Amino acid sequence: MDRSKWRGLLKVSLVEIPVRLLAASESGEKIKFHRLHAVCCARMQSKSWCGTCNEEVPHGDTVRGYEHRKGEHVVLTDEELETVADNSSQALTITSVVHPPVDPIYIDTTGYLMPDGTAAEGAFETLRVALGLRIAVGTLVLRGASTRVALEGRDRGFLVYQLRPHTQVRAIAEVSRSRPSVGAPGAGEVAMARKLFTSIVARAIDYADIKDEHAVRVMALVAAKVTGKAMPAAATKKPVVSSLHAALAQSLAAARPRPTVVPHRKTVAS
Repeated sequence: MDRSKWRGLLKVSLVEIPVRLLAASESGEKIKFHRLHAVCCARMQSKSWCGTCNEEVPHGDTVRGYEHRKGEHVVLTDEELETVADNSSQALTITSVVHPPVDPIYIDTTGYLMPDGTAAEGAFETLRVALGLRIAVGTLVLRGASTRVALEGRDRGFLVYQLRPHTQVRAIAEVSRSRPSVGAPGAGEVAMARKLFTSIVARAIDYADIKDEHAVRVMALVAAKVTGKAMPAAATKKPVVSSLHAALAQSLAAARPRPTVVPHRKTVAS
């Protein structure tokens, strides 16, 4: 059964519908490496150590602190943090409706919003159909913190995008400011590049083909060492092409379908 990340009300003005928020993706099993002692291969242990008192500190003797200046911390208790938590609402409140799309750079996480219980099905479906292709924007309180969200209809539910604050998003001008100025690209190379893109056009992204290739190779390496079989071959590096024009030309030649050679048949006189 799907585990809900949050349960509450979807509110649009005076309309309130019980809903639940579910994860839209799974992190999967990430490959984790342990630090081992090279001499005996025993797993290393992490301990909380106080450099000032020169002693190990149990978890119960630690407090939470925020470094407000280099080397200076202010201690914050659970009770103090509770006073600034946003516990005012257990609802996802819609405040506006806009036209798509949602700028992907602002999307932090994605979830599914579904009705919570049979009694909520009809009203939920009414709002989903009424929203149509538009985007509903609102606020959601998760773990005591208010976050801005955007809702988009998807099949029989809503996609919920948790949005990053504007202060966390970097403008592309900020990261490209140090780039040197270059002249306009050559018309011939642009035409070749367009042909190259045209040669690899697909109807859509094949999402089923997205795999963690590195994890597959690492696990193949682990299996080979465990079983004593031959190690997987290392990936060969492709040769570096000297110029853009040469790289485009070679790429187009490789992408261009080879013509089918039809053998010449001699006609036999009757």
